Amino acid sequence: MCKELCDKFGPQGCPDCGRLICFDAKNGDDILRPAYITNSGELFCARCGTEYDCEDELVEEDYYWNDELELD
Repeated sequence: MCKELCDKFGPQGCPDCGRLICFDAKNGDDILRPAYITNSGELFCARCGTEYDCEDELVEEDYYWNDELELD
């Protein structure tokens, strides 16, 4: 799958760290990392994408709890 995407669109880099992204990779290194699609549908490497999703979840939780406190 990765070869076909790279042939069609060129190699994709993670917008956060710049490492090349591959859908077929199982493990990452300093050059290539497995692909990750975030909850919002953006393409990142696996490390940056999971961090991005975790940050979004923390912001949503913080907003929810702050909103709850203001209602009381």
